[in-house]
Amino acid sequence: MWSDSRFRFQNTVSMSILQNGENNMRKVRYRRAVIVVPDAPPLNVRCECCGKQHKISTHHFVYLYTTKEVRANPNLALLNTVQVCFPCHRVANAEKLLQETKPEIRAKLSKLQLEKTGISFG
Repeated sequence: MWSDSRFRFQNTVSMSILQNGENNMRKVRYRRAVIVVPDAPPLNVRCECCGKQHKISTHHFVYLYTTKEVRANPNLALLNTVQVCFPCHRVANAEKLLQETKPEIRAKLSKLQLEKTGISFG
């Protein structure tokens, strides 16, 4: 059975293939809901970011639809996504968090890091 215990951080999507005869069904985590996507395209065996062969999960760049809309049309859960390995997924989540953070907070943290460690974000 599918388990999302390794992917419990917010704003992520975990996917797995369900063995269902000839159908290629996947459970997709969209926001906090689990959506079954029938006839989904197969998962890549390689990470789209680093190219390494790892267990793949799907990262949403943006959530454009409500959970209700995605339940009504499960294929919407696969839009605006990239298939990445766990290490690249963590980087994608960090990048999303940085984009959502106010610029003045980022500037203050950068200044504090430089003052305390002598190392700049860059």
